[in-house]
Amino acid sequence: MAWRKRGNARNITEAFKEISRLSMEDVTLHKSVSSETIVGMEDAADLIDKAVRDKIPVTVVGDYDVDGISSTAILWYMLRYLGINAHLRLPRRYTEGYGLSMRVVDEVDEGLLITVDNGIAAIEPIRCAKEKGLRVIILDHHLPGKELPNADVIVDPHIAPEQSGFSDYCGAGLAFKLSQLLIDDNRFLKKMCALAAVGTIADVVPLVGDNHCIAREGLRYINQREIPVGLLALINATGLKKIDEQNIGFTIAPMLNAAGRLEDTGAEKSLELLIMEDYAEAEEKAYELIEINEKRKSLVKSAMERAHKYIRDNHMEEKNPICIYDQELLSGIAGLLAGRLAEEYQTPAIVLAPSGQEGTIKGSGRTYGGVHLRNLLERAQEYQLNYGGHEKAAGLGLRKGNLSSFTEKLELLLKDYNRPEQGEYLYDLEVNAEEIPRIMEDLEKYAPFGEGNPRPVIRVDRILLLPQAGKLYRLLGNQKEHIRLLGREFSVMAFHKAAEYIEMGEPDVINVIGYLVHTNYRRNSQIEIEAIAFEESEKKENESTALQQEMLLHFMQFAEERR
Repeated sequence: MAWRKRGNARNITEAFKEISRLSMEDVTLHKSVSSETIVGMEDAADLIDKAVRDKIPVTVVGDYDVDGISSTAILWYMLRYLGINAHLRLPRRYTEGYGLSMRVVDEVDEGLLITVDNGIAAIEPIRCAKEKGLRVIILDHHLPGKELPNADVIVDPHIAPEQSGFSDYCGAGLAFKLSQLLIDDNRFLKKMCALAAVGTIADVVPLVGDNHCIAREGLRYINQREIPVGLLALINATGLKKIDEQNIGFTIAPMLNAAGRLEDTGAEKSLELLIMEDYAEAEEKAYELIEINEKRKSLVKSAMERAHKYIRDNHMEEKNPICIYDQELLSGIAGLLAGRLAEEYQTPAIVLAPSGQEGTIKGSGRTYGGVHLRNLLERAQEYQLNYGGHEKAAGLGLRKGNLSSFTEKLELLLKDYNRPEQGEYLYDLEVNAEEIPRIMEDLEKYAPFGEGNPRPVIRVDRILLLPQAGKLYRLLGNQKEHIRLLGREFSVMAFHKAAEYIEMGEPDVINVIGYLVHTNYRRNSQIEIEAIAFEESEKKENESTALQQEMLLHFMQFAEERR
């Protein structure tokens, strides 16, 4: 595999500008967008004020993912602060599906109905809600269709992006902005910002502008532990110390998502955790969610094995997009599989599973290579029962008998799609090992990183690995498929590359390209390179001698400790 520098950057600032095409000022807002500038937000606040004055009952309908759960929790805290004990309702994944359903509307007899992280596509349910005499507020960030619901207030920045101060909020971000408009209590808002940061990072919306501000400030409050009790209990249960966007995206969010993926009403467990106020109860719930997430991991592993077999058996390796149906699959983990397959095959991927209704299937898709996934599905809508989402991710349902025609139509639409060139790895900046602490300080200016604000890829040559307890590495993962290479001042973490390193002959000096991150290895925060690729490095004569001396010292220390 060839390694190639993709630009001409000489430092982190130049590298960042090259890959993001943004300036530091574009990303790192020092002052958040005023809630008043978001179209419909003041009207929503007025309607809630009226509900408070008139003691009108309020029902909040969220979603079963992290964004929907955290945004529902924010609204619950906000309404309780204002004196309303709101009824909370999350859709049941397997028996109701995404968003506001007629079944949910039937449960609400009076008052104010607020949808968050959903609602913009609920044309018929909201029509029925209005016929029942309900007032309706929609807080949503999904793309609207040709027809808008007849709600009293719609807050969706995509309706009028030119008028809104910022358009890329998730549901939790919008809920937080509404809280800012209604409540002037800094301590309270810090806790809500922490929840909004979790939802914003988990929902993979662009981490620029006000989203970057929410995520940055929310992470600060999380690390200061100025957060709701339930979130505190979950973080403590993981053993994590310093929390960054990596920890939220790959540890906290999956734990909050897992129950809602596997169980019809599982998302309620995560919502219960986030609004708990007794630490002992919250701790018990946190460990329950961790256990469920371990089960989710096992199911995903088995499903990935079946997916690879399906692709091989049906000669789909070169198909664009990858579209598979797994009759053994829980639809709640379809999105996870789609994301992994999209990355692996470098093409959009759609994974479908039984819907629970005779003759129909449903699933999720994830994009790759700049394909707008929702628009792609719209062009094949004649074969679908429903679809929705945005550029990067989407959900859909169709009759099982239409699967072949649907797949053929997508392949036709993507006939000109070219997968990225294989056989080379790109990096943005080459640095020396001794520069890494300073480079990490420079990176922190742009953190947190995420969609629209990518972390630069660095190259570091001649990293000396030193034995600890007699070994140059630690094997990790249930199948020992991951490896942590132990350097003098920092380690190298390589996921799914343990066999590659061992087959290489376990070299003690390597070149690496990857991402600089903070890790909580052995519960201590330290700098680590998350490797994209590595190779054996040719040792210099003086380097080899120094390495031998240092290895001898470590061996003697190890032997002394074992006596």
